[in-house]
Amino acid sequence: MGKKSKIGTCVYCGETRELTREHVVPRCLFAGNKPNNPVIVPVCFNCNNKKSQSDDYLRDYLVLDRTSRQSPTAIVIQNTTFLRSARKNKSQLARDAKNNGKWISTIPQSESLFLAENLYEFPVDEKRLFTTLSMIVRGLYAYLFKTHLAIDSRFDIHRINDIHRSDMWNGFQSLGASGPYSVGLGVFHCLVAANEENIQETCWLLAFYRSIIFEAQTNSSLEIVATA
Repeated sequence: MGKKSKIGTCVYCGETRELTREHVVPRCLFAGNKPNNPVIVPVCFNCNNKKSQSDDYLRDYLVLDRTSRQSPTAIVIQNTTFLRSARKNKSQLARDAKNNGKWISTIPQSESLFLAENLYEFPVDEKRLFTTLSMIVRGLYAYLFKTHLAIDSRFDIHRINDIHRSDMWNGFQSLGASGPYSVGLGVFHCLVAANEENIQETCWLLAFYRSIIFEAQTNSSLEIVATA
């Protein structure tokens, strides 16, 4: 007889459904050997498919960013997985770059991406990134706090300006944030602080390839204080 599927509560949508195992930090962010310390949570098949469709977009966003050049893993992925995807016209980010990109002579103050030294700028789908990052936060929360974020939780997510990322990370640690929690070697790290009176109210720093940091707040009653 086949193995029975587990029925339970999905970490992402909160519905009681047939569950599968979900890698919260996407496996596509790793080159070669996969991490020996993955963050895995139970999710329904619908949510698993939904997140998988956006994981590749997050990967391309990260490895094409000019600040990721310091990461050997990001460089390998850019030169292999991303290029194959782009050549087969499967990369949404590559299509956007081709159709909507432009050459610039200076670096603007924006959330745009740059390819290597060429200063080739193109817009990103912020809504798609928000969806993926909010699901990552839900998964991390369930894994670390052993409970689920409320389905109607509010999320505030933005990228930390590269100029301020070191100060932001060090300052958050000095204030007593938990972590860093890491997955893989130099691929993902995070810090988290929760309101002791309401653990649904949290603040996270999500670092990818030790170069790109997002701040994510859940159910916050405070204004975001980090520099965007």
